[in-house]
Amino acid sequence: MENIGYRPRNNSDQASLALSDDPIARALELSHQKAAHSFKTQTNDPTIPSSYTLRSKGKSLQFVGVNHVDNLKRMAQEDTTFIEEANRRCRLTFDNIMGAISQAPLATSSIIIEGMPPLDPDQEKPDRFFDALLKKYPEMDWENPNIEQFLSFENASEMDFAALIAHRRGMRIISSESQRKQIAALCKGKSESYVSHAFMFFACRDLVRYRGHGDGNDQAKNGERGVMNEIERLNKCPEFQSLTMDSIHEIARPIWGSGALGNQAMADEMAHLITPYPMQYIKALDALSAQKKDQLKLFNQIAQDLSKIRDRAIIDLAIHEFKSHSTVIPIFGSGHGQSCHLAFQYLMGSKGQAPLF
Repeated sequence: MENIGYRPRNNSDQASLALSDDPIARALELSHQKAAHSFKTQTNDPTIPSSYTLRSKGKSLQFVGVNHVDNLKRMAQEDTTFIEEANRRCRLTFDNIMGAISQAPLATSSIIIEGMPPLDPDQEKPDRFFDALLKKYPEMDWENPNIEQFLSFENASEMDFAALIAHRRGMRIISSESQRKQIAALCKGKSESYVSHAFMFFACRDLVRYRGHGDGNDQAKNGERGVMNEIERLNKCPEFQSLTMDSIHEIARPIWGSGALGNQAMADEMAHLITPYPMQYIKALDALSAQKKDQLKLFNQIAQDLSKIRDRAIIDLAIHEFKSHSTVIPIFGSGHGQSCHLAFQYLMGSKGQAPLF
């Protein structure tokens, strides 16, 4: 039986980083290995926390790792015994967000928020984005936000909450999450097969959420509609302009059969494949046949590649922000907090070397 435990190299992490041509990339690789093992064994490895504060030479990095509310809600609906734990994690997420933003020095802080392409710092000031976001949550008092009221809105997002709280304070809010940049980096120099699978990965990774609830027919229609809407957005990227729904069917049919988008198994397996660790670390895929795993391995590789691209973008943007701000606060899913931890330690000089900012 394969031993999937985390196995450090002969050199210490510190020595390995020091010898690397790109210590940040090496640090991310080491953290990904440790996070994968922690994910599989559910051990919550204390050496890779999801939330942490690191300080050096008057600079402060405060990573706020959060639980995504939509995932917690879905898990509670699927397993009623999880409701109490989901509520606890949800409350902790909002408390951590509010604490970090309310205590941050207003003039010298920069907040990096997950999943908000309009906040790309290369774009113009996104006033219209915040106007639209405020309209999504009418009657909210952002001076004294009520979390229960916020969660009563359909599709309430903890990232929306963080952005609007910080916006109300007049803070600098940006994002490393430009999907176009991610897709360009992911597909550069890759094979036609890789690009086609990447297209399907982006179009179908939220299929479970698109399907929603109701009977099978409604779920199938909702799922296909959601994928079609995503294809329309993806076709604006040069890498994906020639790809269509037929491109997805061509890949999906041999794996999940005809009518794959209406297949709950496809939705579930795509949801698990979002996990950015090698397949042997994903318990939910353990029961799959060797043939099925072989068919899914390229999706699994894409998930890992994309996660590393996203993590590197967080690190690089933090380095940039430290040039003009003393406090940088990334607010991302807890997995990103774990996989970036060692790299941020290296960035902040916590490994015995000079900080990199």
